[in-house]
Amino acid sequence: MGSASWASSPAARKVMQANRRRDTSIELTVRRNAHARGMRYRVNARPERDIRRTANMVFSAPRVAVFIDGCFWHGCEAHYTRPMSNAGYWSDKVERNRQRDLETSVSLLREN
Repeated sequence: MGSASWASSPAARKVMQANRRRDTSIELTVRRNAHARGMRYRVNARPERDIRRTANMVFSAPRVAVFIDGCFWHGCEAHYTRPMSNAGYWSDKVERNRQRDLETSVSLLREN
């Protein structure tokens, strides 16, 4: 490895790398429910060409983008617990994610 790892230990790194980027259990549940109701959508798609963000689900005709934000990665106020190891890194990371989420929402609302 050329640079220092963000993980506090090799075991922590392995666990974090095993987290799925897409098709998580909650995403699959939401998609199954939408599909069962006859809704059709695109998966992991850009809601707008000019916005370099990927939504979990995009409904083209009504122009709706769905972002399913995980509690840990997006600092959910009800469920997020700050890690004890590497606390500074994680608080900065979650804050950057929250800022990006806000920028995305503002940008998409502006498009309409």
